[in-house]
Amino acid sequence: MEYPVEQIIRMISRNGLRITEQRRSIARLFAEASDLLTPMQVYHDLGSKHRGLSYDTVYRNLKLLQEMGVLEPFYNKDGVKFGINRNSSDADAVSGQHHFVCMSCDIVYPFESVCASETPQLPAAFKAVMHRHEVLGYCPDCSHF
Repeated sequence: MEYPVEQIIRMISRNGLRITEQRRSIARLFAEASDLLTPMQVYHDLGSKHRGLSYDTVYRNLKLLQEMGVLEPFYNKDGVKFGINRNSSDADAVSGQHHFVCMSCDIVYPFESVCASETPQLPAAFKAVMHRHEVLGYCPDCSHF
């Protein structure tokens, strides 16, 4: 499923963020990416286009876009990588997402889980917005290890 740049821009705008050239570049990068991207990959790509851009600014924007539901993080043996959240849901709903992440090629496969998908009971002062279930391993193409 391809995500056009303008659809990502609308998601950002709907959340009240100003559309800067840097955010437009981030949207373009993720719309055109075939793989998940590390913050460092995003920084290197954007740094060549935006002079004076810091790694902190890139990381802050990625986290902001994650909090808005535009991007979602995937954790593997090397750290965090980001991809477009193709399962965006209502901001008031707690989304329970289940994924298999290949530790070799980083392909992400959504799957149905027999585990309870409800969020654990939290103290009253906490508001859950997401919980994740990720299984790390090797896809059929990489399982020759």
